[in-house]
Amino acid sequence: PIFLQFLDCTWQLTRQYPLAFEFNSTFLLLLADTSNSRWFGTFLRNTQQESCKLREETLSIWDCVLAEREDVLNWEYEKSESILKPVCSLKRIKLWEEYFFRYDPSTWNSGYVAEESSHSTTQPVSNKAVVWENSKSINRCQKCGSIFTTLRRKHHCRACGQIVCGKCSSQSCILPQLDYHSPVRVCGECYTKSCSMDYS
Repeated sequence: PIFLQFLDCTWQLTRQYPLAFEFNSTFLLLLADTSNSRWFGTFLRNTQQESCKLREETLSIWDCVLAEREDVLNWEYEKSESILKPVCSLKRIKLWEEYFFRYDPSTWNSGYVAEESSHSTTQPVSNKAVVWENSKSINRCQKCGSIFTTLRRKHHCRACGQIVCGKCSSQSCILPQLDYHSPVRVCGECYTKSCSMDYS
């Protein structure tokens, strides 16, 4: 629980300082999932001395991260020597929905539960409820075609419902026509469409 709290605090910092971290939320989700999965020896012991004994017998999470580092990089990162001073007011603390709500269909599209969809064409950003693609049947990003892996995770574009990789959904914007009044993850195509719309 302590490590998850640490990751949550780190995620809060990435929201307040989106350009200050070289990694993205996919990296934090990966650590949260694998810390208790027993897939890697990295998290199996309590001390560095105990962990050293497992290095030759188990896989390291860092080897997997380095193998597919492009999927966990923050492409908007700007190196800076300035000290980060987080705002700890409860008004600035947000729920880490990507972690805590990702398996709860009732939270998708403000309570609209997606139906299975056989089509793969991009839906327009409109006032209609978005039907999300069935993630179980999709193995590749529907934008760039990259194969999903442990590190290259599936993400739903909140605007069109397609399943895309983190690189193709690195943008976020508000979608008031879908009752999203805070920035949410969208694919690049929907981000461009949303920016051209007038919400006034």
